[in-house]
Amino acid sequence: MFALLSVLAAHASDADRFTGTWAWTGGAADEAARTAAIEATVAEMPFLFRPFARSRIGAATTIPASLQIVVTGAYVRLWGLETRWDGTPVQHTGDGGAPETVTRRIEGPVLVHEARQSDGLGREEYRLTGPDTLTFGMTVESDQLTLPIRYTLHYQRAP
Repeated sequence: MFALLSVLAAHASDADRFTGTWAWTGGAADEAARTAAIEATVAEMPFLFRPFARSRIGAATTIPASLQIVVTGAYVRLWGLETRWDGTPVQHTGDGGAPETVTRRIEGPVLVHEARQSDGLGREEYRLTGPDTLTFGMTVESDQLTLPIRYTLHYQRAP
């Protein structure tokens, strides 16, 4: 019993480290990586679809200037949605109005957020790379994309 409580306490301690406001610090390098990921995916599409796809994907992957993460006990609030951080699935309505299943879990220094819709998956990995630094890895997979979109953004804990 003591071993189980120790493991739970260690996970809670890891979880608490995510709490805070994180300001985007990646600048031009992050923007270039995001644009390159979009272009690699769009290049696989028929020529006539590319401008429309580039615009839609760009709008859906806008870089957030800041992130607010709040961990309270077994729950995490991110993107205005509070869920358990143990992988328990939650039904939610996504930004585009489509139903999605959201799961979140903490794996050591990584908070994993997955949002699955009928035609694809968005996976975000918030990785603590130092006491006040975090990388935000984004992967978007869809039946409509021949290649997934993958890029990483850089954040620093705001004072």
